[in-house]
Amino acid sequence: MNVLGPVEAAAAEGKIPRDVLESAKEGVEKLSSCIAKVEKASKVRYPAWYAMPAAVLMSGGELQEQAILFSRFIPVTRGNSLEFYVEFTLPLILYASKDTLTAVAAHELLHYLNFLSKVKEMRISSSEIGTSAFEAGYLDEEELLSPERVFRSKAIIRLLATKFSGGLNDQPLIKRTITKWVKKGLPVVTISPEDNVTRLSIASLLNFVPDESVKRVLNWT
Repeated sequence: MNVLGPVEAAAAEGKIPRDVLESAKEGVEKLSSCIAKVEKASKVRYPAWYAMPAAVLMSGGELQEQAILFSRFIPVTRGNSLEFYVEFTLPLILYASKDTLTAVAAHELLHYLNFLSKVKEMRISSSEIGTSAFEAGYLDEEELLSPERVFRSKAIIRLLATKFSGGLNDQPLIKRTITKWVKKGLPVVTISPEDNVTRLSIASLLNFVPDESVKRVLNWT
C-alpha cells in the first residue's frame, strides 16, 4: 500500500502545505528503517502501515482530559477476512527522534501480536455489541505481550522500557506537536475512548490464518 497516500490526498486538497508533504517523505524513509529494525529483532513480518495526516487527540474520562495519540493498531473486518493496519500520525513522523520511532513501531507490533494471541484463544471481547449479534469488540488498550518474548534486541527492549510507561514518554515530541502542528491550525482529529473500539465479525475471526512468522512467536499450530 502507498503509506503516504492519505498525506498526498490531504496536500492535494489543501489541508496541509506542500512543504509538509515533502518533509513527510523524508520522515517516512526514517520510519521505514525503524520498522525494518523491529522486523529484524522480532523475526515477525510487520503489518501494513500508513501515515495519518493529522494529530489525533483522545478526549474523555471524568475530567475530560485530552491526550495525544501518536499511533494506533487497527484491525478491520472486510467481508469475512481480517486485515491489520498500524496508523502513524504525521506529527510523530515529522518530529520524533529515531529512538522514539523505533520504540513506537515496536510497541505497535506488540499490540498486533497481543491481538492475535487473543484471536488464537478466541478471547476477543463480545461485551461490545455492534449492529450485528455476530460481532465482537476489540479495544486497543495497554495490554501487551512481554517484549522479552518477542524481541532479540536488548536495545529495543530498553527503548520500550524507557519510552513507555502508561503511554509514550516524550515531552519534546509532545511540545513540538502542540507548537508546530496544533497551534498552527494543521488538521486535528478528536476521538473518544468509545471511538477506539473496533467491531469485528465472528466469521472473520474464525477464517483468519496467521502469517508463518506470527505462528512461530505465538506457538500457533
